[in-house]
Amino acid sequence: MKNLIVFLALFIGFTAVTYAQDKVPMVDSKGHIHYDNKQIGSIKASGGFDKNGRSVTKIDKNGNVVDSTGKIIGRLAKGQTFEYYIDDKAEQFSISNPNHSGICYVKDSKGNTIMLLHNNYKQQVACAMHCAKENHCLMPIMNDKETKEMTTSHEMATVSIQSMVTPYLQLKNALAKDNSGDAAKAGAAIESAFKAFDKTKLMGDQKKVYEDIEDDAREHGEHIGKNGGNIAHQREHFEILSKDMADLLKTFGNGGTILYKDFCPMYNKGKGAYWISETKAISNPYYGKSMQTCGSVKEEIK
Repeated sequence: MKNLIVFLALFIGFTAVTYAQDKVPMVDSKGHIHYDNKQIGSIKASGGFDKNGRSVTKIDKNGNVVDSTGKIIGRLAKGQTFEYYIDDKAEQFSISNPNHSGICYVKDSKGNTIMLLHNNYKQQVACAMHCAKENHCLMPIMNDKETKEMTTSHEMATVSIQSMVTPYLQLKNALAKDNSGDAAKAGAAIESAFKAFDKTKLMGDQKKVYEDIEDDAREHGEHIGKNGGNIAHQREHFEILSKDMADLLKTFGNGGTILYKDFCPMYNKGKGAYWISETKAISNPYYGKSMQTCGSVKEEIK
């Protein structure tokens, strides 16, 4: 226990210069705790476990987090803050709102980021911290610029989906102009973009979302590409393709460039349908020139 206290004191007091490490632990959407591209443990509703599945922490009936010896080492999150015990003193930590990938920043009282945590596991954050500490990878102080750069690299891995977004917007504009031939060209370009996309860099949620969408989106692009002259059929596939594109953008973002999620209440026998646009002005791809301005902006996407 004395060694653990010494380690925590070093963790709270030293700066990043003291350590050679340049990453922080991260809990992904499945509760896996990662550090330096290795899984070092996992989080479940009952508590935290090391990489061999041994229990490291549990949550008792009073909401306390206890270690393997039964010692209270923290309390469950309440709102955006929680307690973690250092040298028997309760230190306050905060949890940010999730970003577009569902990741929250865990920060100490000075605003230093010490862990990245998927929103699904906010209630188990004290367990995750203790698992990371037991594996000696709770990180020293990092400033916000360093943390942002590291987080972007980890989550996005410099991956851009612009190769899919660009032909999708071309397809949308072609349909809005009732131009089935240009829509077919854009559909074929979408299929090619998904075929050529390098998904080897994807991790966690990125990989899951992309793989769930990939085959479906390629199929819709293919159908649109092969049905020049049949704009009604193209629009049917565009409706489902738009759902895929919305999910893709929700996970990957659009590099800070604003897009708009629009809604037409009339299409599909009054059930309505969404599409993504690069302009705030409505230009309806489902009805084209016959109902050009039917619809409204429902959401901004960055």
